[in-house]
Amino acid sequence: MTKFTTHALTSCVPVCRSELLDEVTKTDNSEQVSRVWIIPGHVFVAVRNATKLLTFDCKPVIHHNSIGARTLDFPALTPSVVDIFMVQSSHITYIVQQNGHVHCWHFTAEFQWSSITEFDLCENKDTEVISMCMHPEHNTLYWCEHRTGDQSVYRICSKILPQDVEELRKKKQKASCVIVEECPASDVLPLDNGVLIAPRYKQNQIRVCIFWRPSVLELVSVATVIGSKVRDLHDRRSPLLFSDVFLNCIADLSEASDTAADFGVKKDITSGKLVMLHSDGCVYSFQAKGAKEEETSVSVSSIKISMPDQLLQCHHPPDAWSVNKNIIAIATQTNTVRLYDATEGHLIHELKMEGSVRIHSLATVHSSAILLGTVTTSGVTVVQGGKITKKAVENDTLPSDKHFQTDALQVALLTQQREDNPSQSITDQLSALHKKWKDLQAHQPRSQLSETVDTYLAEFWRLEEEANQLGKSQSIPSPAAHNTREMISDAVSRSRSMAPDAAMAELLWMAQKYPEDLLQVLLGDLNVEKEELTAEDQALWQVTLGLENADGHLNLQYSTITFELVCRLLYQQRPQSLVPFVRNAQTVSEQAVGVSAFVRRKHMQQYYMRAIECLPEPNNSVDPGKAASAKGQIILLGASDQGPELALRFLLRHSQWSEAISLLKQLGADTPQHTSLFFLLLQHLLQGQALSDYAPEVFSLLPSWKSFLPALKVMGDNSGGQCLTSSQGLFYSGSPDIPLSALRPHLMALLSSHPKQQQ
Repeated sequence: MTKFTTHALTSCVPVCRSELLDEVTKTDNSEQVSRVWIIPGHVFVAVRNATKLLTFDCKPVIHHNSIGARTLDFPALTPSVVDIFMVQSSHITYIVQQNGHVHCWHFTAEFQWSSITEFDLCENKDTEVISMCMHPEHNTLYWCEHRTGDQSVYRICSKILPQDVEELRKKKQKASCVIVEECPASDVLPLDNGVLIAPRYKQNQIRVCIFWRPSVLELVSVATVIGSKVRDLHDRRSPLLFSDVFLNCIADLSEASDTAADFGVKKDITSGKLVMLHSDGCVYSFQAKGAKEEETSVSVSSIKISMPDQLLQCHHPPDAWSVNKNIIAIATQTNTVRLYDATEGHLIHELKMEGSVRIHSLATVHSSAILLGTVTTSGVTVVQGGKITKKAVENDTLPSDKHFQTDALQVALLTQQREDNPSQSITDQLSALHKKWKDLQAHQPRSQLSETVDTYLAEFWRLEEEANQLGKSQSIPSPAAHNTREMISDAVSRSRSMAPDAAMAELLWMAQKYPEDLLQVLLGDLNVEKEELTAEDQALWQVTLGLENADGHLNLQYSTITFELVCRLLYQQRPQSLVPFVRNAQTVSEQAVGVSAFVRRKHMQQYYMRAIECLPEPNNSVDPGKAASAKGQIILLGASDQGPELALRFLLRHSQWSEAISLLKQLGADTPQHTSLFFLLLQHLLQGQALSDYAPEVFSLLPSWKSFLPALKVMGDNSGGQCLTSSQGLFYSGSPDIPLSALRPHLMALLSSHPKQQQ
């Protein structure tokens, strides 16, 4: 059984410039967003028929607006972008245009994009690239191209690329070479140590696919795939003529029947299989065989699924479906995404868009942590899936009279009941069965069933005795939790030697899957809520945060990731500990770096601003109320002069009325902004129909006479600042909560207390 969860991309992947990403993707114009690529650590969005490219990277907040920071944006690309590839080991990104022009960029350890070089794949200027792929093992680009003037003749080419950034920069590249000539328009995809060449057919006809892989010297190994039949042609010289390959499998062609038109071939990055989807619902899966299986080099299996009546019509037709984790996702014109099991063919789940949300396309996903991405009018959403295991024994499958042939089932039933609802009665019954089992071991003869079951019972009672002995002396940690904690600890240690973007991508994946365990590993022995830190405490904090003069081995780049990740995890799991953590981190940083009094305020604001920018919405927390309150406190501490207003607006936006009133009390009536903030509070309480619940507390904050005249000016003048509002915007115009007349006694009492001021 599989469980699916849906999240907004910006809440699952904390990319920089998230506001711009939402602005670009949240649009009703289906021509605006052409394609979306989700790669570990990066999101690429092509707009305007893929002639403009925007890049959104996962990097610490401190680097979002750093001086000299360069974003990988291309405002005008002519012709359009065909595909984008990233080599994870070297963090080199290849952006390929339709004419074969390639832009090479490197994402450095400083979270900056650096241009390496540009080159052309095609020898002739009038050549167009149809499809392409990057083979990670060969470090080679493979593509299908054709001359613009000749629509019938295509060829498959390859180009080996240097693996080192400096060699690429020096343009030490081999020339492109042709591997298959005179073939139909084809999709090219990597499969094991070779590539599959799958012709594109828009109508029903016999399909001949070629599995090509390098062999010895200048020879290549070739296999043809017709339907489910595979024929190895052994070593051939390159380049191949498609017609020669066609003639070598004429016998298989005579026995084959037409296949329906297809919607392309996709690679399942999790299983490594290639999946071809046909319009009649036939799904073919291609998988390379190992070296020991010498019958054929590739295996083919097929299933049938119930295809939806109408597939989604999108800018890039292959983006109407995807495959990952052995699950096929198909988007329809009815704004639903249907999920099928790629091994058995049955429908698993159907995701329906809410309200008037429409689907534009499915994103190209290269991350194993994400099942699929959907590009909709409300932005980009991602779907994640996980396995749920069923209990091995269900109580309702046992006989209702509880009369069993052996005591083994009785033991199993009592053990299950002890887990669900432990009691002394169940413990006594198990003890009696244990004693009975020991007494029966000396009696002969016994039935064959008893002898078979006794082996398992003996092991069960042995473990029971050990558990009882250990339980008397110490508590037993959960083995699963222990193993998970060790796995996360190893991954965290490994990430410290990785490139920053790769480290962040791996840690973010673990934060989604094991949030509490990852938080425990990152914090270690830190007591984040401790107010007074000793010298030993500060040393431990310095090592954890990776400060410059710490005794640990963490580096400064990793420290920014650690701080922001811990902030997000505390915000989601323990929001009440967030403010103490940020305060202590800032204090320890001051002590370690030696901040002078002149820049102390600025230094403190940097820590709080980094915390503000990396926090998601409160509804992502286990306690949204406490999370909103914690973020409001951090905004108050970190936003300088505008802090009180921004913090109050944030609390009111999330309906945290008590916290907002407490904030106004905390600021005091003598602050210059008190009147403006009071009317801002009153406005939201009235519009939220909540004033009746908090009237005594609110009117106790009513501004004094000295500040009331400016308040009248506030209500009549809208040009003085962000807190100013009109009377129409102040008072709720719907069903009555507290009528305006309810304010009259308070106003009259105020006027009568200052008779000289009446005018």
